[in-house]
Amino acid sequence: MSSTYIIDDIDTIDLSNITIDTSSLSLGANGTSWDSFIINTSVNTTPEVKISNTGIEMTEDADIKIGERSLMKTLDAINERLAIVERNLKLEEEFDELKELGEQYRKLEQELKERMTTWDLLASRQDS
Repeated sequence: MSSTYIIDDIDTIDLSNITIDTSSLSLGANGTSWDSFIINTSVNTTPEVKISNTGIEMTEDADIKIGERSLMKTLDAINERLAIVERNLKLEEEFDELKELGEQYRKLEQELKERMTTWDLLASRQDS
């Protein structure tokens, strides 16, 4: 069972001093308990943050900031520097060519990993 509760007449809630141990998360009142809670910044929108005993979920445009440092900008910079390509499942559904190229890429990547493992094994035997 899932329930949403809206707190009215509050413009800002300061969460900076709150620590939540999700491994032992237990919420409830009057004999009822919940296994998660949601933080919305406005009424009638998709939840921006959902914290449960299985983890934290945030909308795609959400960010975590430590001081002035953005976690999303940092991850984007790392992905760009390492040339990490992220799948776009929506485009793959629409364009068969992109899906086929992705499958070819993942297949070749797996084959190369297996070759590297074999090569490393042979190299370690020569060192022995």
